Amino acid sequence: MAFFLVIILSLLAPGCVAQNAADIRAKKFAQRSATPTPIAINTRTCASDSLELARMGKFLYQGKAVCSGCHGREGKGDGDPASLQLMNPKPTDLSNDAMLKHRTDEARYSAIRHGIPGTAMPPFRGHLTDQETRLIIEYLEVLRTGQC
Repeated sequence: MAFFLVIILSLLAPGCVAQNAADIRAKKFAQRSATPTPIAINTRTCASDSLELARMGKFLYQGKAVCSGCHGREGKGDGDPASLQLMNPKPTDLSNDAMLKHRTDEARYSAIRHGIPGTAMPPFRGHLTDQETRLIIEYLEVLRTGQC
């Protein structure tokens, strides 16, 4: 019965059914993005305020900033497969300590705020506040070292 109702509705108002489907997909994506995976860090080495900053940064990384779309949920550079096929160079593995330990917080800040020319990394200065950018940098340190 529900099947016939959908067909009738799609004949009467095809845009409404498509819009509702798009709305449902958007809500499901927002729910997934708004529920970050557990943060894996050595809490014994973290002051409580550092841990909270890293958690807020992870929430932004996986949600508003959409970093995980390219860099992956755990920062390994393994985000959305369809997008990755089009990217050259591939997104940075943000969990690679050997590669990133010499990059300063200011270099990370600049990469997020201004993008990286010649790559798919766009500027986020109009999308993220200064504080949100710094919270993401706190989380990037956790990805790189596993500690606050």
